[in-house]
Amino acid sequence: MWYFRIPDTGEAEDKKGTYTVFNIHVNGSYHCSVRYSVLLEFFLEVKRRHDVSQLDPFPSKKILKMSPLDLEERRVDLERFLASLAQDSRINRNNLLPEFFLAAQHASCGVPMQTVQLEVYLINDKKLPISVSNYNNSDEVLETMCQKLKMAPNLTYYFALFLEKQVPETTEWTTVRYLKSYESPCLSLEKANALCPHRIILRRNFWRADLAHELLKDEIAVSVLYLETSEQINKQEIVVDPEVLKALMALKKKGLKKEYLELAITTPQFGYRQVDSIEVISNDEAESGLSPGIPGRVRVGSTEMMTYTAEGVELKHMEITKIRCWKVGYDLQGDISKFYLSVNYHEGNSQFSWVKLQGESALVLTQFLDEAIEELVRHFNKQPVKVPSQQPFQMPRSLTTVLMRAARSPPQSTSTDMTAPTSDPGDSTQPSTQPTATEGADSTTKSAQVPPIEDAGTSKVKVPVQKKKKHGEVENAAFNTLTDDDL
Repeated sequence: MWYFRIPDTGEAEDKKGTYTVFNIHVNGSYHCSVRYSVLLEFFLEVKRRHDVSQLDPFPSKKILKMSPLDLEERRVDLERFLASLAQDSRINRNNLLPEFFLAAQHASCGVPMQTVQLEVYLINDKKLPISVSNYNNSDEVLETMCQKLKMAPNLTYYFALFLEKQVPETTEWTTVRYLKSYESPCLSLEKANALCPHRIILRRNFWRADLAHELLKDEIAVSVLYLETSEQINKQEIVVDPEVLKALMALKKKGLKKEYLELAITTPQFGYRQVDSIEVISNDEAESGLSPGIPGRVRVGSTEMMTYTAEGVELKHMEITKIRCWKVGYDLQGDISKFYLSVNYHEGNSQFSWVKLQGESALVLTQFLDEAIEELVRHFNKQPVKVPSQQPFQMPRSLTTVLMRAARSPPQSTSTDMTAPTSDPGDSTQPSTQPTATEGADSTTKSAQVPPIEDAGTSKVKVPVQKKKKHGEVENAAFNTLTDDDL
């Protein structure tokens, strides 16, 4: 999942003087500050590889000095361009996008490449220091961590690295988001810790229970999965029958981890993720924005998503294959607590309803839903779980040169808050006026590219043609050929 915002601009300096940079936020967090010329080189590289006619137009060069109004127009146009880029499956599924933004993060940080000791936590709060480059991306750090644990290499991507933050005045931690290949965990952690205590933790990264059987062949993988599964059952994030729970506790008492997992795998909610502190808004109220929402929680599984009240009463049960599309964005500029995920759900008989899930936790919920759908698509296409690559992607030389040049003069002032999308307007000599409240500026629409359940054994999921929508939105045609019976 890619969700881009450019809430404001900043200034950087080189030998020729000062220049404007655009502060880019990815998936709710400040990521990098990039000047227009670098983004132009990136666009030209995309254009060399792909047809860009379906993307929002990239803002053109200006010969004369830009006025504040011109700069604001360019900021909004760049944001819309990136939003359309992120939704084009021809582009967002290859390495160019993550590699560019990884290099842009390096160029923005102003820190030289060096070997550091990074602490990665396990579920039991045990931390393992690993030696990595502060420029290594999340995949490289994950592979180093699994090597440190002596886990079988083919099981590496059954797990993932997550960023967590400490709940104020407690010893509890809450998940902020996945750490993805477009970022360096070292740099992202350093930026996050400037605000409040954060940590990086290793967690399971699969949803289907049958995938767990592969992990049972490896003693280290069993231990890591056991820690997380037992914690989820203890916290009732995985609900099991009383008799099954009694049997699980007996196995746990005897220290039989593999047997514990073999039984846990058979429970209906194994592999689910729970997200707390969510406001649930249903149907017409979700689009009107008039309702404050019901405090609740959400559980996401391999094929379904359920919403509950804070007391545990089920509000709505949704099959993932019946989610037509979803939107993400902010209801209020600069307020992460108003981040939302709006899901358009097929009720049957050509009837669709909106369910809006709002709050800071909606960001990681969006990632969970996206990952569950990606796994479902891989399963229908009979694609294996990713394995460590022996041939890393090489950034095109033209982009490498531009980014290295930019790294010599990192921005003097940028937005550093990992949760607030805007920075102090005083950080820049240019105005940081927010865009008008249009869907193109503040939200992204994504269609659920999921095949119907009936076709699981016979059909292949094809990359759908993208359709351009108003205000910079892009929505694919994944459901155009499906009938109500298919759904």
